[in-house]
Amino acid sequence: MPSVPTTPTTPATPATPATPATPATPATPATTATAPTTRGSFAAPWSARTWRETLHNLLSLPVGILGFVWVTATVSVGIGSVLTVVGLPVLAVAVLGARGLGAMERARVRALLGTEVPAPAAPEPRRPGAPAWIAAMLRSPASWKAALYQLVMLPIGILSFTVAVVFWSYALAASSYPLWHWTLTRYAHLPGLQLYTNGGHTVYLDSPFRIAATCLLGLVLLWLTPQLMRGLAALQRALARGLLSA
Repeated sequence: MPSVPTTPTTPATPATPATPATPATPATPATTATAPTTRGSFAAPWSARTWRETLHNLLSLPVGILGFVWVTATVSVGIGSVLTVVGLPVLAVAVLGARGLGAMERARVRALLGTEVPAPAAPEPRRPGAPAWIAAMLRSPASWKAALYQLVMLPIGILSFTVAVVFWSYALAASSYPLWHWTLTRYAHLPGLQLYTNGGHTVYLDSPFRIAATCLLGLVLLWLTPQLMRGLAALQRALARGLLSA
């Protein structure tokens, strides 16, 4: 029986090489928005952070007075009696009190400035007994750093308190001057707030231009004062980290 011719096999079509994957386009970094920063600068006088920093600056004066009086009084007594049996114990109590005041300051910085300052390690006496405790307290650098902090806080407290009171007073009074200018005319019988007197010539903030200029100056101070509060708070934050931390 004659064989049936076979149909020639069609050669396989070569596989099409895979198209290389297109490299992913790197993500475009997000553009930093400037609007919130701008809004934040104008809203700064009414933010909780500003008033916490203002309260911190106001409290720095009484805190500075307390720490300065404690350290100067106790250290003076201790140094004056260092040749007697009570001199070194008084000095140890002096720096112990400074460390206690430093713990209060770390709590104040944490509560009002939102900064955690780690506490230094407590002095470890080499052996039991009061003399070893006194020696450990006086050998600890953290004790003397805490005492130095109390001394430095007085001038910083005076500066912070003065700047806070003066700038906030002028900013609030000047920016609201158009609202209370009329009280000077009605109750004090003055045309306006007295600016200065020179040779019998008195200048009052009484015209619409002067009232508007006073208000504008107050608004500038209202924007500037929170920046000053922030700078003073940053100074005290750095001081606490440098002298009250571990």
